[in-house]
Amino acid sequence: MQCDDISSQYLTLVDAIKALADNSDVDKQFSIAQSAFIKAEKAVVGALSDLQLLEELESKKRKLADMHIALAKQEFLYKKCLSTLSKLQHECLPWWHYRILKACKMRDIIKTYKPRVDKQKNLFVQLKSDYDIFSAKLTQEIKACAVICKVHYDVVFAQADINLDSSEIQRKAFGHSTQLNLLRSQLSACAFELHQAWLVASYKSGFSQTINKLPGLLQNKIALPADAKIMWQCLFMVCPVVSSAFASVANQFSKLGQGDIGWLFIDESGQATPPQAIGALLRAKHAVVVGDPLQIEPVFTTPPDIVEYLGRRLLKGDWQTWSPSVVSVQELADRANPFGTKKIAIGKWLGSPLRVHRRCSDPMFSISNQIAYNNKMMHGLNDITEQEPFVWGPSGWFDVKGNEKSKHYVPKQAEHVLSMLYKFVERYKKLPDCYIISPFSNVKFEVNSYLNKNFNHKNIQQADFNAWLEGRVGTVHTFQGKEEELVIFILGASDSAGAANWAAGKPNLLNVAVTRAKKRVYLIGCYKRWSALPHFEDAFGLLNESIID
Repeated sequence: MQCDDISSQYLTLVDAIKALADNSDVDKQFSIAQSAFIKAEKAVVGALSDLQLLEELESKKRKLADMHIALAKQEFLYKKCLSTLSKLQHECLPWWHYRILKACKMRDIIKTYKPRVDKQKNLFVQLKSDYDIFSAKLTQEIKACAVICKVHYDVVFAQADINLDSSEIQRKAFGHSTQLNLLRSQLSACAFELHQAWLVASYKSGFSQTINKLPGLLQNKIALPADAKIMWQCLFMVCPVVSSAFASVANQFSKLGQGDIGWLFIDESGQATPPQAIGALLRAKHAVVVGDPLQIEPVFTTPPDIVEYLGRRLLKGDWQTWSPSVVSVQELADRANPFGTKKIAIGKWLGSPLRVHRRCSDPMFSISNQIAYNNKMMHGLNDITEQEPFVWGPSGWFDVKGNEKSKHYVPKQAEHVLSMLYKFVERYKKLPDCYIISPFSNVKFEVNSYLNKNFNHKNIQQADFNAWLEGRVGTVHTFQGKEEELVIFILGASDSAGAANWAAGKPNLLNVAVTRAKKRVYLIGCYKRWSALPHFEDAFGLLNESIID
């Protein structure tokens, strides 16, 4: 079944709510959903309470270990004093010995030393008693928590001596367990069910009139800001999350004022310039900024001379620190974040970095990690190399030479892509789950045109190929934030040293291109032109130096 066939069965929001309201006992359904939510909420609260108990138990275990060390030290001191006393007593001469003066002095020393021995003994006895009592209580608590420990078997708690750089620790979140995550997921599902039940019940209680006015809100037909704010709040009750591009914020949310949006989530913020985000940030009470400054950088089209003139005039010598032609929204958010590191991107502060990568197998992960992240990233799995045989072979570099026909475009490289598609279709009788990416827009255009004109295979209908081709050929910028099983990265620029140097100037382009692939990546380009360039040299080394002629 195609996506269009599935979507044709969907109802619009109002029709779906109305159908549910007309065909069910709305009060009963709301009561059921409410009970299920309360039950799921109690389960999560109970799990959190159990985890807090386990954390306290871990703290007590560490305390017991410290007490054991203190006890061992005190026992050593006591035995040392006892041994010294024994030696003194052994050396002491009887009173009738002719060296009576020395014997008297020794007895005085022993008399003075005995209280010290008694003190060390008392300390040892007290510590031993405290240790035994605490150990007995802890043993009872451990037995009482045996079932909880079994349920939350994989929980990890923060400790002073824990190795934060270990992959086992980075893959987990402190104080979380598989069971807690399951219960939280169930609570989320119950919350959705309760929200839907409330919406259906409210529809028959007068909320239908409000819902029917929402199209006017989305068409910006509500004049008064106060009325618009109320309508937006109603919309958020129906649909808590609304997606929008920055370009639409000024028009779509024009009636909302400062702080009228509760939460603003900015995705791919490494591509956004600060001026783009100002309007949305102004309207938000809170903001969560997510992005990677080591991937695609923002495109700022204002001429650099104008930016520099205005920057120097307004900000003096500090203008480059805030220049929209250099700084992204993500970088500004990182500066404001007190939690971060400079160890990942040398000389660049990254706020709250997520160090565990889960999308790509090797060599894509290792290439990205080496060229962009100073080998500080970790993978979510242990075995990340694709072992299954594949028609194109393992990830590698196809050394395809040739002259450029037009700007950066090398026809022989497009021919090689076509041959790869034919091999795949011959083996698997279908088209691959693959992106064809280039650093250059003209290469993208020419490759797309060449494949569209020249692909012809008995096992694939031309209409099906055209539909497959749409959206699968593009520049690196096109595929930021997307992923696919396979990626063909066609480099072009065999005769254009300047263009190749530009693409290799920073790790960002190559980083994004290779990490779009989940399983395998294939670079197609002139080895002589590209392999010695920054970052591409690293990629070639991690591709096992596989030049595929």
